[in-house]
Amino acid sequence: MSKDKSKKWAEYTPEEYLDAILAHDNDSTAIAYYLINNHLRRLLKTVFVNVGGENYWEFQDTIEDFFLYVYDGSNWMYNRPFYMLEGIEKKESLFSWMKMTYRNFLIRNLNEELRKKSVDQKYECCDSEILDDNKIMYLSTAIAYADQNYMSRNRFVMYRLLLTFLNRSLALSQEDIAEAIDMQPVAYRVSTKRVKDNMLNNIRCMEQGQKLELDMEHKIMRDTIVSNFDDLYSTLELYYDKAIDSLPMANKINELRYGYGANCMHEETPPYGFCNTMTASELYVEFKKFCKG
Repeated sequence: MSKDKSKKWAEYTPEEYLDAILAHDNDSTAIAYYLINNHLRRLLKTVFVNVGGENYWEFQDTIEDFFLYVYDGSNWMYNRPFYMLEGIEKKESLFSWMKMTYRNFLIRNLNEELRKKSVDQKYECCDSEILDDNKIMYLSTAIAYADQNYMSRNRFVMYRLLLTFLNRSLALSQEDIAEAIDMQPVAYRVSTKRVKDNMLNNIRCMEQGQKLELDMEHKIMRDTIVSNFDDLYSTLELYYDKAIDSLPMANKINELRYGYGANCMHEETPPYGFCNTMTASELYVEFKKFCKG
């Protein structure tokens, strides 16, 4: 569809929205985001309240997640509804379809949250029974296993996520990082969610007695992390630097990091943040909570 660039998205008809989204061109992500986050906001808020939602910030979160579910939902347990858009015969029915899909999404999400709470309670009971040495081994193995299996960009995302967790007082924005590695912010968010899910799942597999197979290089990495667990931030920062160097846009990322660091000279040298005040056991529990978030 030929779109008039001077025309405001708010003036689009349902047919124009649908055609624009299905085109999947460079403007498509932004148009889909605008449709869900702005144009249909009141409609979706009504659905949210009818389902039992009350908290404004919870509504904000569901709107963001619903956008991912509709437009880039390959990580969801249900089929990506983007493909269902192609089956809409009456294009003016788009808004009604969005309303119905959002309602179903909320109900499924609520049921999934209830299931997760049950699972989490089970694993929380187990945490206190795991020896501290095993907790260190599980987390170190999960990191080495991810490094072994991820491609360079996801490896970068993983280390940045870990360092952000260990140092909550300093972090570049996701938008800045996404731009630096040539990703859309929403795609970066999806990548971080997948990394968290994979890390948590791998840790839980080890808690249940399963073994993650590492090659010799990553066995050495795992043992290095275990040996230096008291200085985890600095150890992971070295691997983070290597992950950056493996990317074609390494110079752009380092310029961004150094520029940010120059504005934070009053801070102490790493490791910063809350990780210094926690035991290995507490760090392990907090990391699992972080992955669930």
